[in-house]
Amino acid sequence: MTVVNHGHVGQTNRGWRRLLSNVALAAVAAFFAFALAEILLRFLGLGRAPVLLSQDSPGFFVHSKVVGLSYEIRPDFVGRAFGAEVRINSHGMRSPERPIAKPKGVRRVLILGDSVAFGHGVEQAAMFSALLEDSLSDGTTKGMQVEVINASVPGYNSEQQWLFLREKGFAWQPDVVLLVAVINDVEPIYELTNEGGLAWKNPPELYRDILENEIVGRGMGGFLRNHVRVFGLLDHALRQPYLLTKRYLDYLGSLYVADSAGWRAAQKAICAMHVMCQARGIGFVLAYCPVPAQPEPAVFRQIRGQYSAFAQREGITFVDLYDAENSRPVKRVTISSLDRHPSILGHKLIADALRPLVAREISQARPAPFLNDER
Repeated sequence: MTVVNHGHVGQTNRGWRRLLSNVALAAVAAFFAFALAEILLRFLGLGRAPVLLSQDSPGFFVHSKVVGLSYEIRPDFVGRAFGAEVRINSHGMRSPERPIAKPKGVRRVLILGDSVAFGHGVEQAAMFSALLEDSLSDGTTKGMQVEVINASVPGYNSEQQWLFLREKGFAWQPDVVLLVAVINDVEPIYELTNEGGLAWKNPPELYRDILENEIVGRGMGGFLRNHVRVFGLLDHALRQPYLLTKRYLDYLGSLYVADSAGWRAAQKAICAMHVMCQARGIGFVLAYCPVPAQPEPAVFRQIRGQYSAFAQREGITFVDLYDAENSRPVKRVTISSLDRHPSILGHKLIADALRPLVAREISQARPAPFLNDER
């Protein structure tokens, strides 16, 4: 005969019920804690997916009539583009409306650059070009009126900046040309797509992966990163932005090896701009605007050194904006961890760093009469 200990069975059942009850209570508590954390993060504005500014308006660019320039900014465009309200003048520039002929008694600074100098993500009054104009006309240049013409175009590399200067820039009779170089100026030229965007014919596999995994955010991980603040905060704390990953840093390093076609072409274009300006008595300044990063990756430091050594070798006036941009925390001087275009503070720091050098170049410039065909 088998004897069943009903008391023991009852205790076991009660133990399981107690365990399940505790698990359920822990799950409910965890859910409410998660919900509370999510509400709190949203209230505080934390945990958002890093912003990467996009073109916004498909009609922003148009095909260029200049041979070699694949596109330009649409003249008289007004609307939202690259994270800010944008007003483009009749000459296709993010600058105040002005006649091409320089008024008597006016000094002009012509800025050439890409999206950094164009002012991605900031309003026009906060761009370093606007800040420079205000400060240079306010006593820095002994009372002379200074006009800053910002001819920067998102996506242009050094070769396209050279073409623009040669074909259009000198018509503005600048006293100083300020070229703002960035780390990706050695990449290939963008083409204007049928949809009005910019693209490469054969983008590197690296960028295709970045688009799918980092920017678009495919899969469950991308959904959680973009829509759940708790997950977004953890993701931000644990993952490096794509531009600081070893794969991307190795890619950048490969663009600047001695025999790189892009680096050779960039040096040739910058030298050509310098020579053309010298022939006209126009000051020429090369400003290198690095990607803010703390600590700075070795490859970033190496590339800064290459620009500095190149400028010294060619006798080009050079300023490295590293100290200016990295004088404050990266998150304060950039748009986001994913988009490291300068923020409002970043533009102010750049303007402050450029002001003394540009003022000196303005005072020393002796522009010769405009030369139509000298190239």
